[in-house]
Amino acid sequence: MPPPESPQEAAAPAEQPEATAEPTEGPCAELAAKLDECARELDEERNARLRVLADMQNYRRRAEEQKRDAAQFAISDFAEGLLSVLDNFDRALASAEKAQSFEALMGGVALTQKQLTDVLKRNGLEPIEAAGQAFDPNLHEAILTTEADDVPENTVVEDLQRGYTLHGRVLRASKVKVSVQP
Repeated sequence: MPPPESPQEAAAPAEQPEATAEPTEGPCAELAAKLDECARELDEERNARLRVLADMQNYRRRAEEQKRDAAQFAISDFAEGLLSVLDNFDRALASAEKAQSFEALMGGVALTQKQLTDVLKRNGLEPIEAAGQAFDPNLHEAILTTEADDVPENTVVEDLQRGYTLHGRVLRASKVKVSVQP
Protein backbone atom coordinates (compact mmCIF):
# COMPACT_ATOMS: atom_id res chain seq x y z
CA MET A 1 0.00 0.00 0.00
CA PRO A 2 1.33 3.41 -0.83
CA PRO A 3 2.40 5.67 1.96
CA PRO A 4 -0.07 8.37 2.96
CA GLU A 5 0.24 11.68 1.15
CA SER A 6 1.22 14.79 2.96
CA PRO A 7 -1.13 17.75 2.61
CA GLN A 8 1.39 19.53 0.35
CA GLU A 9 1.72 16.54 -1.94
CA ALA A 10 -2.02 16.15 -2.15
CA ALA A 11 -2.45 19.80 -3.15
CA ALA A 12 0.23 19.68 -5.85
CA PRO A 13 -1.06 18.78 -9.29
CA ALA A 14 0.11 15.58 -10.78
CA GLU A 15 2.96 15.96 -13.29
CA GLN A 16 2.06 15.22 -16.87
CA PRO A 17 4.53 13.88 -19.39
CA GLU A 18 5.85 16.43 -21.93
CA ALA A 19 4.40 16.26 -25.43
CA THR A 20 7.28 15.73 -27.79
CA ALA A 21 5.48 14.35 -30.77
CA GLU A 22 3.73 16.46 -33.37
CA PRO A 23 0.01 16.59 -32.91
CA THR A 24 -1.61 14.53 -35.59
CA GLU A 25 -5.18 15.62 -35.11
CA GLY A 26 -7.26 18.54 -34.11
CA PRO A 27 -6.69 22.29 -34.05
CA CYS A 28 -3.03 21.97 -33.01
CA ALA A 29 -2.24 19.94 -36.11
CA GLU A 30 -3.93 22.54 -38.32
CA LEU A 31 -2.00 25.36 -36.64
CA ALA A 32 1.29 23.48 -37.02
CA ALA A 33 0.59 22.91 -40.72
CA LYS A 34 -0.34 26.58 -41.17
CA LEU A 35 2.84 27.63 -39.34
CA ASP A 36 4.96 25.39 -41.62
CA GLU A 37 3.23 26.87 -44.68
CA CYS A 38 3.83 30.45 -43.45
CA ALA A 39 7.51 29.67 -42.77
CA ARG A 40 7.87 28.25 -46.29
CA GLU A 41 6.18 31.33 -47.82
CA LEU A 42 8.43 33.61 -45.75
CA ASP A 43 11.52 31.79 -47.05
CA GLU A 44 10.25 32.09 -50.64
CA GLU A 45 9.56 35.82 -50.22
CA ARG A 46 12.97 36.36 -48.60
CA ASN A 47 14.69 34.54 -51.48
CA ALA A 48 12.69 36.51 -54.04
CA ARG A 49 13.67 39.78 -52.33
CA LEU A 50 17.34 38.75 -52.34
CA ARG A 51 17.13 37.91 -56.06
CA VAL A 52 15.57 41.30 -56.80
CA LEU A 53 18.31 43.05 -54.81
CA ALA A 54 20.99 41.09 -56.68
CA ASP A 55 19.34 41.92 -60.03
CA MET A 56 19.26 45.61 -59.05
CA GLN A 57 22.95 45.59 -58.12
CA ASN A 58 23.81 43.89 -61.43
CA TYR A 59 21.71 46.44 -63.34
CA ARG A 60 23.46 49.36 -61.60
CA ARG A 61 26.88 47.82 -62.32
CA ARG A 62 26.03 47.26 -66.01
CA ALA A 63 24.61 50.78 -66.36
CA GLU A 64 27.74 52.24 -64.79
CA GLU A 65 29.95 50.23 -67.15
CA GLN A 66 27.91 51.35 -70.17
CA LYS A 67 28.09 54.96 -69.04
CA ARG A 68 31.86 54.72 -68.56
CA ASP A 69 32.27 53.09 -72.00
CA ALA A 70 30.06 55.70 -73.66
CA ALA A 71 32.07 58.54 -72.14
CA GLN A 72 35.38 56.90 -73.00
CA PHE A 73 34.52 56.16 -76.64
CA ALA A 74 32.09 59.01 -77.37
CA ILE A 75 34.50 60.76 -79.71
CA SER A 76 35.68 57.66 -81.56
CA ASP A 77 33.81 58.58 -84.78
CA PHE A 78 35.08 62.15 -84.49
CA ALA A 79 38.66 60.98 -83.94
CA GLU A 80 38.39 58.60 -86.89
CA GLY A 81 37.32 61.49 -89.12
CA LEU A 82 40.28 63.54 -87.94
CA LEU A 83 42.72 60.78 -88.85
CA SER A 84 42.04 61.26 -92.56
CA VAL A 85 42.54 65.01 -92.12
CA LEU A 86 45.87 64.35 -90.44
CA ASP A 87 46.84 62.01 -93.27
CA ASN A 88 46.05 64.74 -95.80
CA PHE A 89 48.19 67.27 -93.89
CA ASP A 90 51.07 64.81 -94.09
CA ARG A 91 50.50 64.32 -97.84
CA ALA A 92 50.29 68.08 -98.46
CA LEU A 93 53.55 68.71 -96.62
CA ALA A 94 55.32 65.82 -98.38
CA SER A 95 54.08 66.95 -101.78
CA ALA A 96 55.12 70.56 -101.19
CA GLU A 97 58.55 69.46 -99.98
CA LYS A 98 59.03 67.21 -102.98
CA ALA A 99 57.87 69.80 -105.51
CA GLN A 100 59.37 72.76 -103.63
CA SER A 101 56.19 74.59 -104.58
CA PHE A 102 54.30 77.06 -102.46
CA GLU A 103 51.23 76.65 -104.69
CA ALA A 104 51.19 72.89 -104.09
CA LEU A 105 51.40 73.49 -100.35
CA MET A 106 48.58 76.04 -100.45
CA GLY A 107 46.38 73.74 -102.53
CA GLY A 108 46.96 70.80 -100.18
CA VAL A 109 46.33 72.88 -97.06
CA ALA A 110 43.16 74.39 -98.55
CA LEU A 111 41.77 70.93 -99.37
CA THR A 112 42.69 69.67 -95.92
CA GLN A 113 41.01 72.68 -94.28
CA LYS A 114 37.81 71.92 -96.21
CA GLN A 115 37.98 68.29 -95.15
CA LEU A 116 38.47 69.30 -91.51
CA THR A 117 35.54 71.70 -91.71
CA ASP A 118 33.36 68.91 -93.13
CA VAL A 119 34.36 66.52 -90.31
CA LEU A 120 33.57 69.18 -87.71
CA LYS A 121 30.18 69.94 -89.30
CA ARG A 122 29.28 66.22 -89.36
CA ASN A 123 29.93 66.19 -85.62
CA GLY A 124 27.73 69.21 -84.89
CA LEU A 125 30.33 72.02 -84.87
CA GLU A 126 29.17 75.05 -86.86
CA PRO A 127 30.94 78.40 -87.34
CA ILE A 128 29.18 81.55 -86.14
CA GLU A 129 28.74 83.97 -89.02
CA ALA A 130 29.54 87.35 -87.51
CA ALA A 131 30.65 89.88 -90.17
CA GLY A 132 27.79 92.15 -91.21
CA GLN A 133 25.48 90.83 -88.47
CA ALA A 134 24.01 92.85 -85.61
CA PHE A 135 26.12 92.50 -82.48
CA ASP A 136 24.69 89.78 -80.21
CA PRO A 137 26.39 89.39 -76.81
CA ASN A 138 25.26 85.75 -76.74
CA LEU A 139 27.30 84.99 -79.88
CA HIS A 140 29.91 87.74 -80.04
CA GLU A 141 32.57 89.21 -77.78
CA ALA A 142 33.39 92.81 -78.68
CA ILE A 143 37.15 93.29 -78.63
CA LEU A 144 37.37 96.54 -80.57
CA THR A 145 35.09 99.32 -81.76
CA THR A 146 35.49 101.45 -84.84
CA GLU A 147 33.72 104.54 -86.08
CA ALA A 148 31.82 103.86 -89.27
CA ASP A 149 29.33 106.02 -91.18
CA ASP A 150 28.49 103.40 -93.81
CA VAL A 151 27.12 100.69 -91.43
CA PRO A 152 24.51 100.86 -88.69
CA GLU A 153 25.67 101.17 -85.10
CA ASN A 154 26.35 97.88 -83.22
CA THR A 155 27.08 95.98 -86.41
CA VAL A 156 29.97 93.52 -86.54
CA VAL A 157 32.49 95.05 -88.92
CA GLU A 158 35.21 92.41 -88.66
CA ASP A 159 35.45 88.88 -87.29
CA LEU A 160 38.80 88.80 -85.45
CA GLN A 161 38.48 85.20 -84.24
CA ARG A 162 35.73 82.93 -85.51
CA GLY A 163 33.32 81.52 -82.96
CA TYR A 164 31.64 78.12 -83.04
CA THR A 165 28.49 76.41 -81.80
CA LEU A 166 28.28 72.73 -80.92
CA HIS A 167 24.80 71.34 -81.56
CA GLY A 168 23.36 74.86 -81.23
CA ARG A 169 25.19 75.78 -78.01
CA VAL A 170 27.95 78.39 -78.13
CA LEU A 171 31.28 76.65 -77.72
CA ARG A 172 33.34 79.77 -78.32
CA ALA A 173 31.99 83.27 -78.95
CA SER A 174 33.29 85.18 -81.96
CA LYS A 175 35.77 87.92 -81.08
CA VAL A 176 34.67 90.89 -83.17
CA LYS A 177 35.15 94.54 -84.04
CA VAL A 178 31.88 96.48 -83.68
CA SER A 179 30.81 99.72 -85.36
CA VAL A 180 29.92 102.87 -83.42
CA GLN A 181 28.59 106.18 -84.76
CA PRO A 182 31.13 109.02 -84.93
